[in-house]
Amino acid sequence: MLRIALVAIAAAVAVAAPDQGSAGTCPDLTVLETESGIYLGEPLPAAAGIQQAGPLGGGVIDAPEGDNLCERRRTDVNVNALTGIGPEIAAGVDGRPDTIFVLGSKCSGFEGESRWSCLREPLTLDGRTYVATRYPDAGGDQRPLRLGEPIDGAAVAGEPVEAVTIRGVDPTAAVGIADRPDLAYVAVGTCLFERFDRRPLYDDLRRCLEAPIWFVFDPAGAPPGDEVTAVADRSAGDDLADATVSLARSTVPADVVPRQSQPVVVFVLDATGAAGHQFTVPELEPGRYEAVLECDGCATAAGKTVFPAGSFLVAQESEASGGNTLTTVITILIGVAFLAALGLSVYTWRRGRARRRAAGPGNGQE
Repeated sequence: MLRIALVAIAAAVAVAAPDQGSAGTCPDLTVLETESGIYLGEPLPAAAGIQQAGPLGGGVIDAPEGDNLCERRRTDVNVNALTGIGPEIAAGVDGRPDTIFVLGSKCSGFEGESRWSCLREPLTLDGRTYVATRYPDAGGDQRPLRLGEPIDGAAVAGEPVEAVTIRGVDPTAAVGIADRPDLAYVAVGTCLFERFDRRPLYDDLRRCLEAPIWFVFDPAGAPPGDEVTAVADRSAGDDLADATVSLARSTVPADVVPRQSQPVVVFVLDATGAAGHQFTVPELEPGRYEAVLECDGCATAAGKTVFPAGSFLVAQESEASGGNTLTTVITILIGVAFLAALGLSVYTWRRGRARRRAAGPGNGQE
């Protein structure tokens, strides 16, 4: 069974429950779901020179069907590697040579030829792979990244580069480039769906990198009483032992610790380094919640003990138990309208399918 552990629920969640035919309320998204995660499709011009190569396995495409964006169709597909680009960055699909599927928000802030170069040329350091992302050229007043000490051994496209630390960020999560305070190379798998934004409230990638750990949820949304797995993007070190993760009601489309909310603890971390943490959704009102990490052991390194740690949707039971689930769309907004995945839509579709099979043939800081 395909999993949705890496659903892009990393920022603002707006629930669209469109009426039939109200296409203006539904996202024009083509999403590829594989065992590796959720890839977002975008046009790939022939001039980019990116070709499909050998097979990687199977996947499922979730895309609008026809002009009505609220009508979606899921199709099994063969997933292919791309020449010069690792599958942990992007992939292709049989029969779609004009579409590239990018995993997460890699190379955000890059356009045109610079985007294709960015996807082709990750940074390597100490056996790890990092992919660039940068602040938008304009808008807002966010200060650039604070760069620190030089780091030896980094290379891009086989050539040495002047990598530096980013103050407040573990270099295993991201590094900077000397004299480029608007640019970060983020380790593959870290802060997978976040983006920089010059508006401080929406600068989710910066907050994610400065946090000791971040979560995406499988499924991305569920009603009270359902089982969910919180998937960490980094290993939990000794300083995170006994740290608590809570859900706090959020009223803004950004990953910040809510001030006017009473958090409810859903699980406690340990030092085993396990990536997945299971919990039962507590009895909470439907809506968007922020995962809040409280970590006494983080005070020495980070100077604070409370961090935002990812977004989750508490759904109404009716939204997760049947009905016309393909028109129940969770729109994930990162920065200014980055729409990444359809987590609850996928979840509800699967749940409805499982119930039909079980019934048997003929049974129908804000």
